[in-house]
Amino acid sequence: LTDAHAFQQHPDLTRDFFELCSRLIRRKPAAMFHASVQHSEACLTLLHFLMLLVTEGVNSSRYNKTRGRVPDPAFVAVLEQCLGKYGQSLMTALVANLSGAVPPSSHSYVILVLEALLLYGGRDALQWLKATLRNGRALGVPLNCVNPSVEEFFRFMVNGVDKRDPRVLRKGMQAWANACQKAVRGQGFGQSGDEGGENQPRDPKG
Repeated sequence: LTDAHAFQQHPDLTRDFFELCSRLIRRKPAAMFHASVQHSEACLTLLHFLMLLVTEGVNSSRYNKTRGRVPDPAFVAVLEQCLGKYGQSLMTALVANLSGAVPPSSHSYVILVLEALLLYGGRDALQWLKATLRNGRALGVPLNCVNPSVEEFFRFMVNGVDKRDPRVLRKGMQAWANACQKAVRGQGFGQSGDEGGENQPRDPKG
């Protein structure tokens, strides 16, 4: 289904495709926005879909040049409704993925989705990020052992959003992912009996 004409040429495929989408929306709409899928190929496919979904709404010279147009207002309105309901869930899942819930080989895809979400959501997305970083146990990382710290990571993201600079966002995200890997290896975090106690982060400022 590569163009509008293909939908007419392949009615059976069109029907099956939209039937599957309809089942997801009817039965478990939130599942799509909890992007922690362990199967590698399924995870990458979902992340790629989410990247396309969010980037279609980002209005910036870089994204507009890539797609060859500005975002469609009708699409942006639908995306706004979806993220208004599921933005926090999506942010939490993406940061958890970047913090170690998925293999490092998937991090580049996670970073692209997070970048788009922050550039699209702006201050709202930063509030979702702040709420996520307050909950160390949700991320499964000993946050008091992570360097850069929670506060430094959050400042990086604020700076990137304010400048609307994907390079700043990506640099901060990659540094955070690398630091989380080192912290998990060094602390053996995630073993039974760890209740998170001292691993809870300080409140990010911003």
